[in-house]
Formats: sequence, structure tokens, C-alpha cells
Amino acid sequence: MRIGFASCDWSRSVYDASGHPVMGGAGWARLGQYSKHIDSVKAIGVLAHNEQKQIFGVRTWDNTDHFDLDVIVMQRVMFEDVADKIKIARAHGQIIINDLDDWYWGLSTSNHAWKASHPKYNPTENVNHYKSILAASNYVTVSTPYLAQRISSWVKSPIEVLPNTVDLNRFAKREVTDTEIPIVGWVGSTAHRSNDLEQMRGVLSPMWSEGKIRLHHSGYLKGHPLFADAIGVHPRLISTLPLVAPEDYPSVFQFDVGIVPLSDVPFNQAKSAIKGLEYAAAGIPFVASPLDEYRLLAEQGIGVVAKKSRHWRPILESLRDPKFRKELSEQATEAIVLHDIGVGVERLKSFLESVKS
Repeated sequence: MRIGFASCDWSRSVYDASGHPVMGGAGWARLGQYSKHIDSVKAIGVLAHNEQKQIFGVRTWDNTDHFDLDVIVMQRVMFEDVADKIKIARAHGQIIINDLDDWYWGLSTSNHAWKASHPKYNPTENVNHYKSILAASNYVTVSTPYLAQRISSWVKSPIEVLPNTVDLNRFAKREVTDTEIPIVGWVGSTAHRSNDLEQMRGVLSPMWSEGKIRLHHSGYLKGHPLFADAIGVHPRLISTLPLVAPEDYPSVFQFDVGIVPLSDVPFNQAKSAIKGLEYAAAGIPFVASPLDEYRLLAEQGIGVVAKKSRHWRPILESLRDPKFRKELSEQATEAIVLHDIGVGVERLKSFLESVKS
């Protein structure tokens, strides 16, 4: 079986040494990081279509079209004509799998992806077409049970839950320092938020003013909203590292305590806890909002959940203690092996070997 990975999640802000766009975070987490571990994956790139043969292929960055693929795994493909083409490709025996990692139908209007995928603003590439594409596929894979439940009313083909994993070998464990003034950091793009960081207003600024913490943001990109503005502090109070390619991503985890503030909206309820897994992979204890995926992680000994907004500060205060940070870091290190990429590879391999047209 010859498999192709075709994603529309390619960065327009970061390029590799060859000048090619790199995969976005979801594209890398769902497809990119697995491609080199699965021998049956013969091409990874963008979606291509052979009008003569009426089948799909993958165009790689050397501008080569691969149309000899038995299985196409699509990710974030939302174009208007794809659903009809999927039906024809399936009739020709090609197996089409679509991967869903986010609940686009629950986006906050503050998230830049909302307008970009809304039918009113983008008639040719939007969530209505995406819904038809998912429904037309042989299989749909999702990252969380929430997503599986939400799409089950209109996706009648098999739905497979493939939880996100991280490549633990790529992350260097950050040494737990003995400071009682830890660096509190967040990693991510400020352009794709749902009023999440604003929860930290009135929490981080007073603690900084009292000399109890320092602040950091990894993922800074010129032109994007400022992390400082979102949390309500002056930009000069925050150290930053720029947005980087997935291959360099583990290098940006350079702080002592991580935060995962998420507003309680459907888009976030569907999210996996991958950011928390990344913090833990880097040896960084973290505090997260009480969404289901983070509650499950906390039950496994990975991270701490702030059940109420008023709990954020007391938890962060407790994490000023180096002994407590070390305890949480070591606890997470033992538990996170269940979320290593090796587990994800075997899970994905098993699923791909089971698919039938």
C-alpha cells in the first residue's frame, strides 16, 4: 500500500533552509512527525488532482506530482470542489482519509482562522466545504473523543480517535533551577487564540510587580498581536523567542513554569492537550485551564489544573518553590512515556494497515 500525506497547514511565516514553507503546528503534529517513521508513506506535501485519471495525489516541494498512491490522508483541506472529486476517486478505488484536529465550527471570532474559514469571507475555502469533504471520505481520524462525538451525526464513515503524541527524544529536559523567581512562559501563536491569554490579566502582572516571577513568550512574530498586550503587561517586561520551524521547536522551551490558559468555548473543548505534553517533555511543570483533556492529563500526573480563575495565582505562587517544581517535573517525566511518538506511530500504523476501500 502506497500512502500520501497532503496538508494545507503550511506556514506562511517560517521557511526552511531551501526556502520552502514548513508545516504548521497541527500539520506537523498530525502528519509531518510521523511520515519518516512509516515506510508506506511515499509522499508528503500539498494536495494534487489528476483531472484525466480523476484521482488525487501529492505534490512535493521539488514540484513532483505523485499519482501512484493507494491512500491519501488529507488534513485541513477545505476547497469547494474536493468533496465531489473524493466520491469519484473512491469509485476508482482510491482510499481517502481526512484528519480533523480542530473544531472549526466552534471558532471564536477573535481567532484569525474564523474569518479565513468563514463562508461569507472565503467562499471557495471554508468550513461548509470542509464538512462535505469529511462526510465524503472513507475514514475520518480525529485527535480527541470530543471531535469524534461532534462529527458523528453527519460523518457516517468510520471515525478513528488517534490522540496526539510528542517525540520525547527531541526535547532536552530543562534543569529545575533553585530560583524562587521562576520564568513563567507560554509557547504559541497569538494570532490563533480565542480570548485565552486575557485570563491572565490581573494574575501575572501583579506577581511580576511584586518581584515573584519573570515572563516569557516563545512564538513571537512581527505583525501578530503581542502576548504582552493580551495578558496586560508592558512589552518590555517579557522576554521573547521567535516563531521557529517544527524541527527547531523544542529549542524554544526556555522557562521554568508553563501556562495553558484556554477559554471554555467549543473550539478549545475539542483541543488535545498537546501543549501540556510539550511542556512536560521539556521537563517544565505547567498550569492549565480545566478543560477535559487537561483534566485527564492531571489525573495521570502531568500538569496541574486551575479549576477556577481564582486558583491561577495560588498555584503559580506554589510553583515558586523549586522543590515543588522538581516534584511535578519528575512526576510528569514518568507518566509522559504513554504519550511518546512511538506509541503514536504504532497506533497510526495499525490503523493504516486496517483501512479498506
